[in-house]
Amino acid sequence: MIEPILVVHGVNNHDFAPFAKQVEKLQQALGPERQLVPVYWGDLGGQSTDLADCLPAFTDGEWHVRSDDGISLNLNPQAVRAIVGPRGVLDNATRADIVSGQVQPASLVRSVPGAQSEQVRDAVSSELVATQVLQYTDDRETLAIVGRAIDAVLRDIPASSVVQRPTSPPGEFVVGDGHAVRGDDRLAGEDDTRGLIDPVKRIASHVIEGIDNALGRVIGNQLGRLNQSVRARLAVPISATLGDIMSYQRQPDRIQDALRAALAQYAPGYGSKEKPISVIAHSLGGVVAFDAAVKPMSEAKRLWIKSFVTFGSQAAFFHIVDPRAPELVVYRRDAPVKLPPSIVRWTNLWDPMDLLAFTAGTVFRLADGSTPADISVADTASDLIAEKGWAHSVYWDSDELARALRTSLE
Repeated sequence: MIEPILVVHGVNNHDFAPFAKQVEKLQQALGPERQLVPVYWGDLGGQSTDLADCLPAFTDGEWHVRSDDGISLNLNPQAVRAIVGPRGVLDNATRADIVSGQVQPASLVRSVPGAQSEQVRDAVSSELVATQVLQYTDDRETLAIVGRAIDAVLRDIPASSVVQRPTSPPGEFVVGDGHAVRGDDRLAGEDDTRGLIDPVKRIASHVIEGIDNALGRVIGNQLGRLNQSVRARLAVPISATLGDIMSYQRQPDRIQDALRAALAQYAPGYGSKEKPISVIAHSLGGVVAFDAAVKPMSEAKRLWIKSFVTFGSQAAFFHIVDPRAPELVVYRRDAPVKLPPSIVRWTNLWDPMDLLAFTAGTVFRLADGSTPADISVADTASDLIAEKGWAHSVYWDSDELARALRTSLE
């Protein structure tokens, strides 16, 4: 007689056709002596349409949401470090030395007679602490470029345009007819005070600020595009996952009914204590089958499993977070939870790259005292690329699953 085996899909399977293809591939691998029975409950899970409507958008260097015109991306040191490199290679004193070292004495003499190299170094040092990017930059050539930019601006100021008023304190100059080197915030009519500045400090400040803003914009855009790319790629699977979990937690019996309906239609009599059935389950499907076996809505609805193969599943996680009491005791470290005899054998596959995969052997013991077998799946780079980094689906075609099925279903 052909033995029926339930196959239960996991989260983010809201279309029957792809799931049916996966079951068909497993059927071909197992051969005709077993009949795989697909259990589809995706139409009972959470909705994943129009999820983009609740995600912020990143355009032209800014984050936007529907309720406002957008806000600027604020950089923090951790975000900048993630782009510019490791922490602690240079300190700000060394950075100031590198920047100021590019300013030539001839440029100071030409632009501001009497200015000293130490003034440049002090100006750069005081400005670095206010920067978003440059105070974390350890690339010497980038810092040298900043210094050469300051040097170029100083060198470009005609010597005849910089004078010191008789009433000005030492080191404060007026450029040309009294206008500031750049952007003085005093009123235009104040001829006696307009443009009274320290050109070296002001020039260094404006050059550093301009370059730092440009770098911050580049990094902000890069982080923003990366963030949006990750959101766009993973928003649907993650959100659909949460939606399915919430839907199941709210009404578990409704989804467990899909198991019983499949048994009644394709394997009548199976799944009972007298005729336990094998179950292959992915992700939340493993939790659905686990709960049906250990915490049924009634004893008449208990699912009896003779061989349980789960992959990328979360039964142990769910029991720790939300204990299946009173049927199961609460888990405590070094005190595994004994399962009822409704699960005879259990093989659980997990992938280190799958954030939704959990081991079972530490948390549970089977009724005979044995430990569920946890098997690590070694995915390849091509697997992850094909799945766009979503490792939760790599199990279906893995060699480990094929071996586990051949061994467990004997």
